[in-house]
Amino acid sequence: MRKFIMGMALVLSLSFAAAASADSVSTDFESMAPGSVNTQENWKALGTLAGGGNYDEEVLASLNLPGGFGDQSLRMSSETADGAFEGWVYSKPVEQPASENQNQGFEAEFQFKALEQVRGSHLSISPSDAHGHRMSYVRLENTLDGVQVFFVDNPNAYVNDVQGSRWIATLNPSQTHTIKFVMSLVPGEDNDVVNIYVDGKLKACGNSWENYYRYNEYDENKGGDAPNYLSPIDRLIIQARGSSTDFGETPEQDRGFLIDNVTTDTHMHGDAVACPLPVGPPGEKGDKGNTGATGTNGGNGATGTNGTTTIIHQYQSTVGPKLIGATMRSIHAPLRKGEKLVSVRGSLRNKSLPVHGRTIKVDLRSKVVGNYNVFMVAKYRTKSGKIHTVRSTRSLSVTRARLGS
Repeated sequence: MRKFIMGMALVLSLSFAAAASADSVSTDFESMAPGSVNTQENWKALGTLAGGGNYDEEVLASLNLPGGFGDQSLRMSSETADGAFEGWVYSKPVEQPASENQNQGFEAEFQFKALEQVRGSHLSISPSDAHGHRMSYVRLENTLDGVQVFFVDNPNAYVNDVQGSRWIATLNPSQTHTIKFVMSLVPGEDNDVVNIYVDGKLKACGNSWENYYRYNEYDENKGGDAPNYLSPIDRLIIQARGSSTDFGETPEQDRGFLIDNVTTDTHMHGDAVACPLPVGPPGEKGDKGNTGATGTNGGNGATGTNGTTTIIHQYQSTVGPKLIGATMRSIHAPLRKGEKLVSVRGSLRNKSLPVHGRTIKVDLRSKVVGNYNVFMVAKYRTKSGKIHTVRSTRSLSVTRARLGS
């Protein structure tokens, strides 16, 4: 992952904010010359491997493929692959980049198709700036099961790297497909929202990579800048990272994927759909409640028939409702291997809760039926002395039950 270059916070005038409110560019490759996409219509692909050779990218005829492809498309494969950034393919940038300082949205969409059903080719596509500071990530892998699509986000603050890959779709390799990033870049920490749409359906919701840059990386070689500032994004970077799929079968090399109809858009106030809140583990079992009140006596029975004694029954009705969980509750900060708990605090509906050691007391004795989310912030000290903060939510509930007589 590229290290982050710090930027200074800008005070934007109203006129500039209006100018940055919307910006969109599209590429269909139809007017490009065959060969490398580098320098054509403001695309960039320096294309030189650190050990020599070039990346496998070119503009070529798209073989009259159905599904929206024109006469020409961008072809890329992982026949050559490395972990560098500057030489890979960058799409045409918008004039006004998107950043959380301006509370902006970023959207990018592209179509793709695997050229061979199974060759093992893989590509990653990320919203980025001109230097590979990626703010999200989707990876395509051509496998025996189809084209696998993976999403990677960074949902937790104070971590040293992004999270593992999350599978989100398996696609038919013989068909053309569309992937779309919809991002809301929100001022503040740990609150960006990223939606990934595959063929028009929402397949993933997560965070951007803001936490990675905010708490982990910055570029010491370019000024010694401190973290906590994020590079604005204005384009896509398309890469083949990891292992090469050069099978040495010239001319039957890995043909990779065709990419077409690439659109990038920035605008004020992102349109990403907020992710659903995580569901916490079940709460602790509450204490047994008091016995309900005695029910009223039943009425007289119906008059018996002639010659038969009339029998009058009495019964108790079902006792009144009982609240389950409306008690004093206790939740605990988790123990972490190799780390020492420094402090923990909790809150319920913006009110602080009493803490004893690693135990948080939650008084639900006067609460009505409903869910009560307790927000916990625990700080741990690692063996190296670094403070590690873990945020979590515990969901407690008060429910109603009825007991038979």
